Amino acid sequence: MPAFDVTLNPATLDGTRGKKQTLIVTATNRLGRPVTARAVPVADPPVAGAWVTAPPDAQRLFNQPNATEKFQFTFEVEAQAKPGAYTLRFDVVDVDLPDDNFGQSQVVAIHVPEVPVIVPPSPPPFKWWILVVAGVLVLGVGFAVWKLFFSAKKMPKVEALAYDDALKALDTARFVITRKDTLHSDTVTYGRNVVISQSIAAKTKLKADSNQLTLLVQQNYAAVPNLVGLLPLDAVKKLADAGLDFTQNFEAKTTHTPEEGKVVSSNPPAATMVLGNTKVTFFVRSYSEPCNDPRCIRVIDAVVLRRTWEMQRRPPD
Repeated sequence: MPAFDVTLNPATLDGTRGKKQTLIVTATNRLGRPVTARAVPVADPPVAGAWVTAPPDAQRLFNQPNATEKFQFTFEVEAQAKPGAYTLRFDVVDVDLPDDNFGQSQVVAIHVPEVPVIVPPSPPPFKWWILVVAGVLVLGVGFAVWKLFFSAKKMPKVEALAYDDALKALDTARFVITRKDTLHSDTVTYGRNVVISQSIAAKTKLKADSNQLTLLVQQNYAAVPNLVGLLPLDAVKKLADAGLDFTQNFEAKTTHTPEEGKVVSSNPPAATMVLGNTKVTFFVRSYSEPCNDPRCIRVIDAVVLRRTWEMQRRPPD
């Protein structure tokens, strides 16, 4: 007497390639005790076993005598299967004693048919004139696309280039170029003599000639140095090194202070971005006798300062 009664539903299988079918294997425990059993497919030839997909719970516990479990498998003949006759059955076996305790379902026959040979229809007679028409159409479309998108030159991007490099990137015969120098606060991106903006946007189609182009260019600039605490001659030298001009003024006090004779402020103040050669006025602390007459304020001669500045600006021999 078998350890398990096993039936397979359906009793017949379709051998059509690629068709998915569901198989229900029903097993009843006849051992008279609880047992853990597994359902496995047995195919002939064995290659047909690869067409069966087992469920994740193909091994189960039959927790009491005469307990019945159903296992759901799927079956699909692979596309490359050779035509012919195959058989399939399912065995349910005791996991601990598979050779002693088992049961088998009925054997199901499977017929895999021959692959039908599809004979393609005869091609229609070749019409050479179709190639001629197609060629003319391709040439026409290609010329239209070239004319529309590629024949006209486009404006290059010259922003953030040095002005001389921007001119090299342009076909100057097509442009009337106007340069305008200005001061832009972003001196990191736009250094001295770098193009800040262009009046014709990049990739704009250009006319054959006479394209009016305005380039805004970063002016020569300098940052006002910190002059506070310097003697006037040192302040003049520091301004000259920065490429700036100067004027001197005085901040008179009626009492002596430690800052006397030194720069106490400037206009524009330190770190201000200004154009090159801008005059920076620095104020020197001076002592003035108490007096309501402005002529009482002691005036320091600035001739020496002017000469010093001119020496700083003079190019080397």
